[in-house]
Amino acid sequence: MKNDALPIEGIDYVELYVGNAKQASYFYKNGFGFSPVAYSGPETGVKDKTSYLMQQGDIRLLLTSSLIPDHPISRYVRQFDAELREYKHPRYSKTTMERSEAQPSQLTVTRFTRS
Repeated sequence: MKNDALPIEGIDYVELYVGNAKQASYFYKNGFGFSPVAYSGPETGVKDKTSYLMQQGDIRLLLTSSLIPDHPISRYVRQFDAELREYKHPRYSKTTMERSEAQPSQLTVTRFTRS
């Protein structure tokens, strides 16, 4: 795009505010295969928050949580958590997947039904 008002050449990282950065880093490592790259927190001289930089290929996530209850990050996480709890979503029953005997390479998926 020649006339792009904001040409973005790349993204260094995406920072996610989480309730517990250590627990989130464990989840991203074991659940999604991210590798820990860097850490900052009290041990490195940062007194008010802790961050874990996780990487998978070219994707970098900075998982940050506050160590102070009234920190802006803590307020943001509490607000988001409260909004998420208030979100009403329909409940669905489990999906059943069965292999077709005629064509074992195909799966038959039973539709979701509201419970």
